[in-house]
Amino acid sequence: MATKNCPYCHQPQQVDALKCTQCSEYLRCKFCAASAFNSQPPPRDTVGFGQHLLDRQLVTLDELLTALDVQMSRRKRIGVVAREQKKLSPSQVYTVLNAQLNANKRFGQLAVESGLLTVQELDTLLMQQRATTVPIGQMLCELGFITKDLLDKELDEYESVQFAIPASNLPPKSLRPAPPPAASSLEFPEDW
Repeated sequence: MATKNCPYCHQPQQVDALKCTQCSEYLRCKFCAASAFNSQPPPRDTVGFGQHLLDRQLVTLDELLTALDVQMSRRKRIGVVAREQKKLSPSQVYTVLNAQLNANKRFGQLAVESGLLTVQELDTLLMQQRATTVPIGQMLCELGFITKDLLDKELDEYESVQFAIPASNLPPKSLRPAPPPAASSLEFPEDW
């Protein structure tokens, strides 16, 4: 089997390995199968909150992946957002969805290419879509993988590292913005 050096600890590893056997860093994304061997490792100060919890062994990989799956399944599809914002009609959404059957492209890309949306409109719709996504910490809490107290404690720790703010200098929780409400159910069938 072919080997390459881990981009983190530089020890030889099998190319198809998920984690380094020496330093335990992830070498491959389980979702897209992208390999860390093909690119620079992410900077350690830009680790996502889910990875932060995983690194501290507060959740398992299976728990994190389950939460990510549920998070993505609850996210409104961009065609739904475009229709709700009256940027596309139902027939235009249907036209783009049909085009997706023959092209390996994202909905937004096809809508822009066909002239139904501008790049700026798509960017606005994507920001609105992200605003309806339940944060991964809240999702882990909803699924019972972590407690609310642990979530609050780890968010303080994570934010202090990410933004170089001592946890003692963070505003009280009562002054922080509330998390977005859970995404409502989709109006289109799941296969759309």
